[in-house]
Amino acid sequence: MRDLLSHRSAICVARRFASLPKKHLFSVLGILIIVGFVLLGCAPLPTATPVPTPSAEPLGPAAVTTPVPPAAPSGLRSPFDIFIPLIIQPATELLKFLYGLLGSYGLAIIVFTLIIRVVLTPLMMQQVRSQKAMSALQPHLQEIQKKYAKEREKLSQETMRLYKEAGVNPLGGCLPLLIQMPILGGLYYALMNLASTPEFRAPFLWLPNLAEPEGLPYILIIIMVASQFLYQRIMTPPTPTADPQQQAMNRMMQFMPLLFAVMFISFPAGIVLYWVATNIVSIVQQYIIMRLTPEPAPVTISLTESRPQPVTISAPAERPTLGEAFRRLLGAPQPVAENKPAPPPKTTSAPAPGKPSRAKKKKKR
Repeated sequence: MRDLLSHRSAICVARRFASLPKKHLFSVLGILIIVGFVLLGCAPLPTATPVPTPSAEPLGPAAVTTPVPPAAPSGLRSPFDIFIPLIIQPATELLKFLYGLLGSYGLAIIVFTLIIRVVLTPLMMQQVRSQKAMSALQPHLQEIQKKYAKEREKLSQETMRLYKEAGVNPLGGCLPLLIQMPILGGLYYALMNLASTPEFRAPFLWLPNLAEPEGLPYILIIIMVASQFLYQRIMTPPTPTADPQQQAMNRMMQFMPLLFAVMFISFPAGIVLYWVATNIVSIVQQYIIMRLTPEPAPVTISLTESRPQPVTISAPAERPTLGEAFRRLLGAPQPVAENKPAPPPKTTSAPAPGKPSRAKKKKKR
């Protein structure tokens, strides 16, 4: 479950960690672990208090009475209880309301996904702006990494100074994803609560039961893997890099959809349907936001103190279009622009020394 909640932020966090100095990684990881424990709640579930059964024998002086423990105080018993009235209960009621309008929990899950993605649009736009700003800094970050490859302290100082002068937060794109984690957790538990109702067990499309895991041939799982892979390609297009850590991270990200497929096989089909709908809507939403979000304005900074010449950050390369992403997914060759040879320059040959030109010859005649 914890992997399910954090897979949306894993892509962004992994990319940002590659550019952070090592001394800051432990602090960030510690904060994330604390936030995860607070959100998911690690307190054990309260057990029911045993009720003493009345004895048929009369109580005498020798009878021993067992004291009844006091009842558990009302209120929050674990950190996770705060999300029951804030997220889980409203999500459950909204799904029930949509089921009353549409008559199918499958359609209710799809419409519910559309509503959630529309609500999270401002966070998505902030994430895209942060990604474009970080893309504009990548050439200068690579230059700093090459120059100070053996000086870790100087590399950390120059990297942070570059972020400060450019006004870029390296974790700015991950904060919106961290905000979505409790929302995704609440939706998961809302669907799990509805899985026990008979209406949720009704068939939808080729799925015989939304409350049970999908069987062979795992059509929904295949659609989930394909949509997840396409979403990752749009979010993180393949870029050539010489950093071995970045190359290993890119290879690991390619296998993430397969890992989630293995995990989702045992999940109810309704949960997988929600995830597939989220991937498809996110692909369309990301494509639209990338086209509507303006490119970052050029920023003039100086990379090092020994080289005060200003450097202008150029606009980042354009993200792949939806058609290009599909061609990459299918492995089709990319169209190569034809380079037309430049026409040879026109040269005027001067007459050789000692030989008169034709005009002079005519005059002599």
